Amino acid sequence: MGNKNENTSKNYGTKATVAQIFATIAQSFLLINVGMEMAMSTVVIQQLYQNSESEFSLTLTEISWYGSLICIFHPAGSFFSGILQDRFGRKRCMIFANFPSIFGWILLCYAHSVVSLYASTVLMGLSIGFSEGPIFSYVGEITEPRLRGSMASLTSTAPMFGVSFLFTLAYLFEWQTVALLSALCPITSICLVMLIPESPIWLVAKGKNGKAKKALCWLRGWVKPNVVKKEYLELVRYNEISAGTQQTTGKLAQFKDPSVYRPLRLIIFYFFISIIINGMPWRTFISKIMTEVGISNNQNLLLNSRSRNRFICRIDIFTNIYVNKIILSSRDPINFGIHNGFIWLFWHFWITLLIFLFTRNGK
Repeated sequence: MGNKNENTSKNYGTKATVAQIFATIAQSFLLINVGMEMAMSTVVIQQLYQNSESEFSLTLTEISWYGSLICIFHPAGSFFSGILQDRFGRKRCMIFANFPSIFGWILLCYAHSVVSLYASTVLMGLSIGFSEGPIFSYVGEITEPRLRGSMASLTSTAPMFGVSFLFTLAYLFEWQTVALLSALCPITSICLVMLIPESPIWLVAKGKNGKAKKALCWLRGWVKPNVVKKEYLELVRYNEISAGTQQTTGKLAQFKDPSVYRPLRLIIFYFFISIIINGMPWRTFISKIMTEVGISNNQNLLLNSRSRNRFICRIDIFTNIYVNKIILSSRDPINFGIHNGFIWLFWHFWITLLIFLFTRNGK
């Protein structure tokens, strides 16, 4: 049924695709900043851990706390995001999420003690948690069915690019300079998000039907209202059904519905495995581990290669989704997964091996 609806939905053309890609890229700057924030603790620890030449140094206990605080305050930001985005909208929440990040980067740039490091990473953790909810809600609500999977893949690629970009900056500059330059990313995000419209679904839910129709015209290629009339009426009808369902069952009661808790259970399992594989628990100590195994030079270059591999693999998956859907119309998920798995292994092994040999020779 999903494929049938997708195939029979209206195709608005090239202008609509351009508009939705621009809106997705604009809000993806938030996720680029998320990747940079997640990787920054590795750079700071690399240059401050037991470094007698710096203004202040970090002990093993302090780097453990510094690397953990961003993950501890991440859920707190997500909790407030879920409450506030329904009240103030996706666009406003995406703009607001950048301000703790800006203050965090500036505070990190001028940090002269462990306490200021802790404060900066707390602000970054709140910013990360607060931004992810409206970002993924927004990209799902503004895109056509034919583009939704591709735009979601593009959005999930943004943090990988942010990690790679930050390690590139760390290879070229000191950590204070990296923090100052990184503050430009959330500032750019604010400027770009202000140019895109609010989610039409949220506007309809708040009774702002005129603004919802204008937003839908913008997202479908800057067309006239009569072109999006059918989709607009479908949004209004969907909102009426959703509002009636919530009044009948309540929001919390919906979690008992198998169509809700089964995907939620799958997502929780996916994130658990993803975090373990991506090395989130030991990322704080990666510089210390590399030093102990004899890789003391060009650590940021090697870390950059790892993040770049993940970025390239995401691009490969994004490309294959497009090829399978548009050209080959492949519906075999097993062959698709095997193909991308081998591509991932190829890039990860050979590029990392070359960078490793380079860093060993430069030692």
